[in-house]
Amino acid sequence: FHDTLYKYLQEASTERLVRIQSAYIVDYLQRHDVLLLWRHHRINKHFAKAAELMAQLARTEVNTPINNRIEYFTRAVQSAQEHRNAVGQQAMSALPPAGTEQVTELQEQLEVAYLQLTVYEALRKRKEGAEAGLNPTQEQMENLRLQLLDVSSIYNDYAAKFCEWGLCLQIIHVCQHDNPEVVTQLWRALVWRQVPEKAQNPDVSQWLQRCRSGVLEDPSRPYAPGAFEDENWLSGLQKDVLTVCRQLLTSSSATTGASSSSTGSAGAGRALPLDLVVLELEMIAAKHNWIGQARPVDFSSSTDGSSLRGWVARVLLEAGVPYLTLFQVYAGTLQRVVRQQASLQLHLLYCITELLIAWTQAAGLRGGMGSMVATGMQEPAAALNWALGNGLGQQIDEFKTKLSTLAAPGVSAEDAEACISQLRYVESLLVALF
Repeated sequence: FHDTLYKYLQEASTERLVRIQSAYIVDYLQRHDVLLLWRHHRINKHFAKAAELMAQLARTEVNTPINNRIEYFTRAVQSAQEHRNAVGQQAMSALPPAGTEQVTELQEQLEVAYLQLTVYEALRKRKEGAEAGLNPTQEQMENLRLQLLDVSSIYNDYAAKFCEWGLCLQIIHVCQHDNPEVVTQLWRALVWRQVPEKAQNPDVSQWLQRCRSGVLEDPSRPYAPGAFEDENWLSGLQKDVLTVCRQLLTSSSATTGASSSSTGSAGAGRALPLDLVVLELEMIAAKHNWIGQARPVDFSSSTDGSSLRGWVARVLLEAGVPYLTLFQVYAGTLQRVVRQQASLQLHLLYCITELLIAWTQAAGLRGGMGSMVATGMQEPAAALNWALGNGLGQQIDEFKTKLSTLAAPGVSAEDAEACISQLRYVESLLVALF
């Protein structure tokens, strides 16, 4: 009788069905429609049971698309949060072992499932465009699509195996894995994949070979075509860096209140070591700018920023790195560059100057002093005011002193003086703002 009635209601009115109070309804829904059972538990405020049901479904269902598992984990998190709110914060330290998983654990499992979907979509596109033998087999793709994998399998058997360096960094970020050596290898591989292998200048070709020493290679993606002297490859490098940095900075698991130290990563954890990224990219940019002879000094803006010395900073700002954090990274990088690398020092000072100009202009556009009220350190004006109170003026004086003493092949007094002049312009902007 019960089965007949419930079957009729399931076809006629699921809303009435899930609201039935009966000892038999749970068993019926468990056998016929677990999603309706989840609704039944929630309507009756059995949130712990609802969360447990969806978590088990996400983890144990056989041959279920990863999209569906994500939906189940999402519902499990929702129900677990409702349970937490119902029983109070105190109960969260010891949720029933046979009931709801802790919210944080379910959220972590949901994040891993999202990573699996992201890797699947990336490899699906790769498989469609790559040559035979350089992409996952159909069996591997089906396993990635239909089975719930642990994060080690996602990383080792898919992301790393098929040279998806950006996804590897994203996995490391979500898992908060601490392995600076691996992160360095991944970032260098991601960067140098977009740089041409050859140059018209033999000395630059040798420099490229030295820089590539030990870099992980992707056999399915050759280095950028053309010569290093060209500018066509820069857009691909900028796009890759922007995409990965933005993903790391906007990830739901980004560290809250990250430090703004010179090695800070603006909330992206250990997967985005800005000091490494800035130095690696600026060495490439400096070499590109100083090939043959120094290019004319140009502090003007550009629509894409690809041919100016400041493109690295602009890409990182667009990705979401705060001005203050980025300035501190550049200042620290300048300190680490040895005196023998005078041309690189000059290049970095150009970049710092362009960054300071952009920063002061952004602070002015957003209302100057008025924008500092209760906005936090992400606001350009607030951050700039804090920097002034913590030695920015003295740092600018030190930059000017360093510029006046730089002397090396490829470093002209005219270029140094042009940079000093722009730093004086920054000082005038600061006086006008504050």
